[in-house]
Amino acid sequence: MKPAAVPSLSATLDDLLRLSNGQGTTLNALLARLSDRGVALLMVICTAPFLLPVSIPGLSTPFGAVLALCGVFTALARPVRLPRRLGLRLLPHASLERSFGILRRVFGKLERLLHPRFQWLTSDARLLRVHGLYVLVMAMVLAIPFPTVPFIGSNAIAAWPIFLLGLGLLERDGLFVALAYAWMIPFVGYWIVFYAALVEFWYTMLPYVQGWIG
Repeated sequence: MKPAAVPSLSATLDDLLRLSNGQGTTLNALLARLSDRGVALLMVICTAPFLLPVSIPGLSTPFGAVLALCGVFTALARPVRLPRRLGLRLLPHASLERSFGILRRVFGKLERLLHPRFQWLTSDARLLRVHGLYVLVMAMVLAIPFPTVPFIGSNAIAAWPIFLLGLGLLERDGLFVALAYAWMIPFVGYWIVFYAALVEFWYTMLPYVQGWIG
């Protein structure tokens, strides 16, 4: 049987804006309309500010916490549940219109690359649990409040795999899911280089520390 067509992200944003009906709506209502795509859209939105190789102080911890929740709910195959105070907060229509307008322009270009393929990577229940755990691990790394210097890229290196995975799940594109896991190569390489530099720095400074103590 031919898989059902998945609405494009632009069409999804238009649908969510119609839900607002000029009066605004809540995050819970938006997530309910998105159904199983809600978690994936949150992944994309919450990782977008961290995609550049510069750590952003003050944002990584709260956004990382939200992404960790996305990972947990994905692993449990349950719809994401936001804290009541956040989920029921009214989002003004004007704010939604501006925000979705920006997202539509950004994702309009990405949609040329995204299309349903290798959909077993986005729908298999066992794989979804693995995806959720993967997001949880990356979100925990993202949430660590590293200082901006010298940890250049520490946010981006953890945000990119979640961003790619979110896009893949959102558009049922298994290739982007595979790219998210391929990102483990630069992720592991980044931390190997970091710890090697840290060890080298320690052994370089050790004689000076010993001389100062002695």
